[in-house]
Amino acid sequence: MIGRPQSATPPPAGGFTCPGVSLAGRLARWPFSGTVLLHLAFLLLRLQGLLDAELDLSSASSLGLPLGAVDDLAVALVALSLALFAGALHPAAELPVWTVGATIAWTSALADRLYFRFFGGRLEWWVVALDWRQLGEVSDSIVDLAAAWTIGASAVCFVLSVAAPVLRSREPARARNGPGRRTAVAAATLAVAALLYQTPITLGLVDPRRVTFRDHILKVWILNATRQNRLSQDSLLRSSGRSATDAAARVLVRYRDSADAGSLRTRVLASESRWPLHTRFAPSAQATAELRERLGLASSVPINVIVLFLETARAFELLHPEIGPAVFPELRSVLARHGILFRQAYASSLTSVPSVRAHFTTLCSFLDNITGPAAYVVRPGLNVRCLQRLFREHGYATVWATAYHASAFNESVFESLHGTDRFYDLRHFLGRGITERIGKWGIADAPFLAEVVRVLAGTAAEGRPFFASVSTSSSHSPFTVIPEGELPEPLARATRRAPRYQAYLSRLRYLDHSLGAFFARLFSESFSRNTLVVLLGDHGTALAPHVRLTPIQRIELALRVPVAIVTRDMAEPGEIAAPVHQIDVAPTIAEAAGVAGPVTWIGRGLFGARGGSPSVYQNGGAIVYRTADRACYPGARGNRCWGAPADVDPLFAPSLDEVAEDPQETEFFRDVVTASGDLVMANAIGPDR
Repeated sequence: MIGRPQSATPPPAGGFTCPGVSLAGRLARWPFSGTVLLHLAFLLLRLQGLLDAELDLSSASSLGLPLGAVDDLAVALVALSLALFAGALHPAAELPVWTVGATIAWTSALADRLYFRFFGGRLEWWVVALDWRQLGEVSDSIVDLAAAWTIGASAVCFVLSVAAPVLRSREPARARNGPGRRTAVAAATLAVAALLYQTPITLGLVDPRRVTFRDHILKVWILNATRQNRLSQDSLLRSSGRSATDAAARVLVRYRDSADAGSLRTRVLASESRWPLHTRFAPSAQATAELRERLGLASSVPINVIVLFLETARAFELLHPEIGPAVFPELRSVLARHGILFRQAYASSLTSVPSVRAHFTTLCSFLDNITGPAAYVVRPGLNVRCLQRLFREHGYATVWATAYHASAFNESVFESLHGTDRFYDLRHFLGRGITERIGKWGIADAPFLAEVVRVLAGTAAEGRPFFASVSTSSSHSPFTVIPEGELPEPLARATRRAPRYQAYLSRLRYLDHSLGAFFARLFSESFSRNTLVVLLGDHGTALAPHVRLTPIQRIELALRVPVAIVTRDMAEPGEIAAPVHQIDVAPTIAEAAGVAGPVTWIGRGLFGARGGSPSVYQNGGAIVYRTADRACYPGARGNRCWGAPADVDPLFAPSLDEVAEDPQETEFFRDVVTASGDLVMANAIGPDR
């Protein structure tokens, strides 16, 4: 306009800023605003994790929710500091680095959340690195998995955290501060992130070597990838002066040979063998005859064996006095007339790909790599002696049947290298015209098990005994209510406010129908007269029921599985209360079959006077173990132990008597977890197969 002086510098577009804005003002507007939004996106995903696990605030706090929020903020600040350092080198690099860093951090957290919603476990780094193909299983139900308001809100916050600085970057160029000051601000931001990370460690609230519920998934992956979360071998080496693998093997010998908790720390090992876990299993003829008489099996002929893994089946639902009769009426009837039920059976298979961990633990009588990659996935050629191999060496036909793909998680590779000759998977069943499915995982249990009986009848007709490993799939997560699994009205009404648990019960109800039909068909076949069935849950789940539980019961809930021996002509059906573990199954089967040979087993058998092997499980820094007379669980600081003799079931006891923890015993069980994992990773369990 004439007569009005013209400004040398045009005003900023949109009136967002004024010329000469300081670096502090710029940071106050971005990228700190983006950092706050990114942190909020993390918190919303963490909230969904609590909802998925059905944890109340008290339980969530005890598992590290407040520290988790701090950890999320530290990760967001690290992404910010990287962007600021990049901006110090070149101003144009700041925005792209922030966008990439924020995207990696958020998408990783989202992938972990979706993986948990589908598989029920954390997305470990080794899954991404070694078995990324299984992530495709989530893709066909990604919309269902992401259909939660928290995930949607988190996505909005993430988009805003990236979009806000993108919009502001369109403003006119401002005066730039020198690289020295930019670097100082970036260093200060990184120092704050480090302080947030280090303070809980300094205060003794967390152990930096172990990952827990509180950690952001990116940090978990870094620890996994660099093995920083592995427990130290120092105690093992000091105790023996030998190599780490030899010391680890001797820890497991102590675990295997101990008769009770007291001898775990004091037993002196006499073996000087290069492979102390490599022994010969040779049941006496008398022991085999007595066991067969108890099970109603003929002593003069070879027996057939079926190991039936029930997908995500917990002991709680089978044993509960009200839920059990409503959900498992047919299985409970079969067990009452034809079975021996082990009421306190434990699994150590809860982390990623728990089903294949259960197969390894049960069939090979060895603890899997509990805190690391599953043996089937990372070591398919592992030098370990499993039941399949032992039975094949005794002339058995060895059969493996799954309702899913045989190639999943390296199962067919591991099985073929360890004694399995015949495979029946999804392709076989589809070829037979069996296409019915329940959920997204494989052939429905009822037609699957019916075809399994037909296959085994044909195998028996060849004149050879068989050993078969069979896995159901219809009770795999994610759970949905299905017409085939209709619940009785009282139970449906009682669980209406717990829809995910109601869906789980619906799947179990269908499983019960399928098992009832399976045993009816099996017992109608002539070969069933000399057939031993070991029925067991492969792993549990932390999914909370509709009834209130104590903290101890919630831990037991996830670790306990049904284990039962079933025969057509069971002579002495009943229940055994003493605690046992999945690793005890293989020695019992071999004893009943009367087969002998070299093994690398650490299980003791199911019928010991004081039960089977002590159970042990570790997740991050939290360790749980159960001996013949006590159970120890993680507390706020260290472990707390409770008296738990065989006649006391921690899963259903409203209260337990607390006893003093033995720190040496706790460390021994930590060594057991470390030793088993290290021997798997080093392929040092036994000599070449």
